[in-house]
Amino acid sequence: MASNPEQVPLSEQASSPVIPSPTPISGIHTRGGKPALRLPVDELQSKRPLVFNLYIQALSNWQKDGNAKVDPDNNDGTSYFQVTGIHGVPFESWQNDPTPPAYPNIQAGYCTHRSVLFMPWHRPYLALYEQIIFAYAEKVAEGFTGPKAREYAEALEQVRLPYWDWAVSGHLPEVTQQEMIDVEVPGSEEGTTTVQSIHNPLYSYEYTSDYAAKILYKELESPEVWTESKRCPNAKGENQMNVADDQIFKRGPALQKEIFNIMSFNDFGQFSCTAWKKKTDPTHNPSLEDAHNTVHNFIGTEDTTTAPTGNMTDVYSSSFDPIFWLHHTNIDRLAAIWQAIHPTCVIDTLQANMDRYTERQGINDSGASNLEPFHQSAVRKDYFTAESQKEVASTFLLGYYYKETHLKYINDPPAMTKYATEQYRELYEPTKPKFSFLAPSEGEDTGAPEEASPPQVHMDWQAFVRVNQFAISGTWGIHIFIGDAPANTDEWAMAPNLVGTVSVLTPSNRNHCANCRGQADRNLSVTGAVDLTEMLSREFHDTTDDETVAGFLRQNLTWKVAKDAANVPLSPELGLVVGVSATPITYPTEKSQMPIWGKTVVWYSVTTDKDGGLSGSDQL
Repeated sequence: MASNPEQVPLSEQASSPVIPSPTPISGIHTRGGKPALRLPVDELQSKRPLVFNLYIQALSNWQKDGNAKVDPDNNDGTSYFQVTGIHGVPFESWQNDPTPPAYPNIQAGYCTHRSVLFMPWHRPYLALYEQIIFAYAEKVAEGFTGPKAREYAEALEQVRLPYWDWAVSGHLPEVTQQEMIDVEVPGSEEGTTTVQSIHNPLYSYEYTSDYAAKILYKELESPEVWTESKRCPNAKGENQMNVADDQIFKRGPALQKEIFNIMSFNDFGQFSCTAWKKKTDPTHNPSLEDAHNTVHNFIGTEDTTTAPTGNMTDVYSSSFDPIFWLHHTNIDRLAAIWQAIHPTCVIDTLQANMDRYTERQGINDSGASNLEPFHQSAVRKDYFTAESQKEVASTFLLGYYYKETHLKYINDPPAMTKYATEQYRELYEPTKPKFSFLAPSEGEDTGAPEEASPPQVHMDWQAFVRVNQFAISGTWGIHIFIGDAPANTDEWAMAPNLVGTVSVLTPSNRNHCANCRGQADRNLSVTGAVDLTEMLSREFHDTTDDETVAGFLRQNLTWKVAKDAANVPLSPELGLVVGVSATPITYPTEKSQMPIWGKTVVWYSVTTDKDGGLSGSDQL
């Protein structure tokens, strides 16, 4: 690296790539068509610095490729503002997509939530984002000369979207909290490079036009027209990365347990989304979308009564925060692991519980549903379907894979299932002393080899929730406590006795959405669950002593509904119902075997006498 050559602005180092419009989604196919590995963002930065350097510069250059003329022109649709805007605002057709809006003046983005299309829809969306990043990275790599040109050409092959596994790492990735970042760029002399400090494109997206800023201002109802995306902003609109980090770190253990639980579900709808309901069972297990909502909520906005809404907390502005893409790549990864473990899944028909641009809520979604506006060719009629994304093989076809769904097992499904199961249990299985009832002798060393030990059994306890999803606009939650909630509502989200939160992710401004108001009037519900097992294992060594645990919960379990840290009084309009259930789980000694869930028992006596508690007559 040259010591002090003249610095060349990034805008002069690499021209913008030509992105076709309409934009077919094919994924990235490099030499030999071999898929490449998506890595955790911190590992990408530390172990593959040249790949990370290309990724950061590509993202930075793409974010800057907008202006007052380009941003409003959604017919082209290849600028950063336009592609991230597919998810929510502006509520417009993307690239003149032939499927019309669900109804005139619809106030919804293309994104799918509370639907079996939640996971399938986001996979081609990420692939679109990834292939444009790759195109920009290719231009960056072309700027290097000499030996660096060869090194960066090789690094380019590995450019894929990184992810953030919040269920393991807990903290926000350090790189997302730094406003500035150093990158290696070509120097002024042939074969030289230098270091340049630029705005970190993972810290925030700086809007490229007044048009973009005003659209986001209107959606977020912010105190002023902000010029960049915001993460847990204070009243002055300043990002508070430490607050976002603290809020999500507190939820790390619960998220880990939640991911561990949902991987055992055999039903795709039950695993993937909050729309799933089993009429014969009053309980509601958590889903991948539940965990997704929690992350959105607590890295978007500080949970105080004075904090304005950050991008991630609002469903229609969330994609403008660059951390959205690290988060959703992890959602895609968790889905891929589940698909590898459950290779013969079926996408059953379920009603969608939220509008999207091309579909009014209440429509039946299924594996045959189109994933507008994502198409495979310029013809624009060959949409991706949910069925095309239901298997882990769809990731390979789009040019990537994950550590837990390794490419070497691509042609051996049984080996893929075995390997993915081992990886899942290694990453997410609760630690034995903390969560499990140890058999056969209270955790004492029997002297037997580990492989000869009997399966371990514990009782999984959870509080499950139903509430009317549009009773309150914006993002809000139901906090579950052991003991009384603190008197100061600003302390609820970080209270030591808070067990967990069921987050409801909806548009910030219900009033500009007529159909949202209609859904509120029809009392459409959303469900979720909070794990109680970790907390109970600290109180009781043996969580299988049902009567003792139920008595403790009867005395101590409480809940509060909060919007922006303000107490929401319980009322019939909320439709709130909270119940408690217990399910025995057996942990096979062989790590390639899935945990075995027994029959769930609902403990009506725990909540039936409490305001909002489940009674025997309730049908969830």
